[in-house]
Amino acid sequence: LILNVACVTAAAEKKSVPDSVVGGGLTTREVQGGIKAKIELIRVCYEQLLKTNPKAQGKVKVKFVVGFLGTVEKAEMLQTSLDDLVAERCIVDTVKTMTFPKPRNAPQVIVTYPFSFAPL
Repeated sequence: LILNVACVTAAAEKKSVPDSVVGGGLTTREVQGGIKAKIELIRVCYEQLLKTNPKAQGKVKVKFVVGFLGTVEKAEMLQTSLDDLVAERCIVDTVKTMTFPKPRNAPQVIVTYPFSFAPL
Protein backbone atom coordinates (compact mmCIF):
# COMPACT_ATOMS: atom_id res chain seq x y z
CA LEU A 1 0.00 0.00 0.00
CA ILE A 2 1.44 3.32 -1.07
CA LEU A 3 0.12 6.34 0.75
CA ASN A 4 0.22 9.66 -1.09
CA VAL A 5 0.99 12.58 1.14
CA ALA A 6 -0.09 15.93 -0.22
CA CYS A 7 1.25 19.37 0.30
CA VAL A 8 -1.51 21.95 0.53
CA THR A 9 -0.40 25.51 0.87
CA ALA A 10 -3.27 27.61 2.03
CA ALA A 11 -2.85 31.26 2.58
CA ALA A 12 -3.90 30.41 6.15
CA GLU A 13 -0.48 28.86 6.65
CA LYS A 14 1.39 31.98 5.55
CA LYS A 15 1.97 35.25 7.36
CA SER A 16 1.25 37.30 4.27
CA VAL A 17 -1.80 36.62 2.13
CA PRO A 18 -1.30 38.54 -1.10
CA ASP A 19 -3.97 36.76 -3.14
CA SER A 20 -6.71 36.81 -0.53
CA VAL A 21 -9.31 39.52 -0.24
CA VAL A 22 -11.35 40.07 2.90
CA GLY A 23 -14.12 42.63 2.75
CA GLY A 24 -14.74 44.36 6.16
CA GLY A 25 -16.23 42.89 9.33
CA LEU A 26 -13.52 40.25 9.89
CA THR A 27 -9.77 40.53 10.11
CA THR A 28 -7.49 38.53 7.85
CA ARG A 29 -6.30 36.67 10.95
CA GLU A 30 -9.88 35.65 11.81
CA VAL A 31 -10.43 34.37 8.29
CA GLN A 32 -7.15 32.47 8.39
CA GLY A 33 -8.19 30.86 11.68
CA GLY A 34 -11.46 29.57 10.20
CA ILE A 35 -9.67 28.17 7.16
CA LYS A 36 -6.88 26.62 9.20
CA ALA A 37 -9.49 24.74 11.26
CA LYS A 38 -10.60 22.88 8.09
CA ILE A 39 -7.31 22.71 6.16
CA GLU A 40 -6.99 18.96 6.78
CA LEU A 41 -10.32 18.39 5.03
CA ILE A 42 -9.11 20.49 2.09
CA ARG A 43 -6.00 18.30 2.04
CA VAL A 44 -8.19 15.17 1.88
CA CYS A 45 -9.89 16.57 -1.25
CA TYR A 46 -6.50 16.89 -2.91
CA GLU A 47 -5.24 13.51 -1.70
CA GLN A 48 -8.26 11.85 -3.34
CA LEU A 49 -7.21 13.46 -6.64
CA LEU A 50 -3.64 12.21 -6.18
CA LYS A 51 -4.92 8.63 -6.12
CA THR A 52 -5.92 8.94 -9.77
CA ASN A 53 -3.41 11.60 -10.85
CA PRO A 54 -0.22 11.43 -8.73
CA LYS A 55 1.29 14.50 -10.43
CA ALA A 56 -1.77 16.74 -10.07
CA GLN A 57 -1.00 20.23 -8.89
CA GLY A 58 -2.45 23.69 -9.20
CA LYS A 59 -4.12 26.61 -7.56
CA VAL A 60 -7.76 27.05 -6.59
CA LYS A 61 -9.28 30.42 -5.72
CA VAL A 62 -12.57 30.29 -3.83
CA LYS A 63 -14.95 33.17 -3.15
CA PHE A 64 -17.27 32.81 -0.18
CA VAL A 65 -19.70 34.82 1.90
CA VAL A 66 -19.59 34.71 5.70
CA GLY A 67 -23.03 35.55 7.09
CA PHE A 68 -23.95 37.42 10.25
CA LEU A 69 -23.75 34.23 12.36
CA GLY A 70 -20.22 33.43 11.15
CA THR A 71 -21.26 30.57 8.88
CA VAL A 72 -20.55 30.38 5.16
CA GLU A 73 -23.73 31.20 3.27
CA LYS A 74 -22.35 30.76 -0.23
CA ALA A 75 -19.11 29.53 -1.81
CA GLU A 76 -18.00 29.32 -5.42
CA MET A 77 -14.92 28.52 -7.45
CA LEU A 78 -13.44 31.65 -9.01
CA GLN A 79 -10.35 30.16 -10.64
CA THR A 80 -8.77 26.76 -10.81
CA SER A 81 -5.86 25.07 -12.51
CA LEU A 82 -6.44 21.66 -10.87
CA ASP A 83 -8.69 20.57 -13.75
CA ASP A 84 -10.62 18.04 -11.67
CA LEU A 85 -14.32 18.62 -11.01
CA VAL A 86 -14.52 16.15 -8.12
CA ALA A 87 -11.62 17.72 -6.20
CA GLU A 88 -12.85 21.23 -6.94
CA ARG A 89 -16.37 20.40 -5.73
CA CYS A 90 -14.91 18.80 -2.60
CA ILE A 91 -12.91 21.97 -1.85
CA VAL A 92 -15.94 24.25 -2.32
CA ASP A 93 -18.13 21.94 -0.22
CA THR A 94 -15.51 21.98 2.55
CA VAL A 95 -15.35 25.78 2.48
CA LYS A 96 -19.13 25.80 2.97
CA THR A 97 -18.65 24.00 6.32
CA MET A 98 -16.20 26.58 7.69
CA THR A 99 -17.13 28.82 10.59
CA PHE A 100 -15.77 32.21 11.56
CA PRO A 101 -16.41 34.80 14.25
CA LYS A 102 -19.56 36.85 13.72
CA PRO A 103 -18.70 39.80 11.46
CA ARG A 104 -18.55 43.18 13.15
CA ASN A 105 -20.22 46.22 11.60
CA ALA A 106 -21.34 44.24 8.55
CA PRO A 107 -24.17 41.75 7.92
CA GLN A 108 -21.83 39.63 5.81
CA VAL A 109 -18.22 39.43 4.66
CA ILE A 110 -17.08 38.46 1.18
CA VAL A 111 -13.77 36.60 1.07
CA THR A 112 -11.65 35.48 -1.86
CA TYR A 113 -9.07 32.89 -0.84
CA PRO A 114 -6.35 30.94 -2.70
CA PHE A 115 -5.25 27.36 -2.09
CA SER A 116 -2.15 25.94 -3.78
CA PHE A 117 -1.66 22.20 -4.24
CA ALA A 118 1.46 20.20 -5.09
CA PRO A 119 2.47 16.59 -4.43
CA LEU A 120 5.33 16.00 -2.01
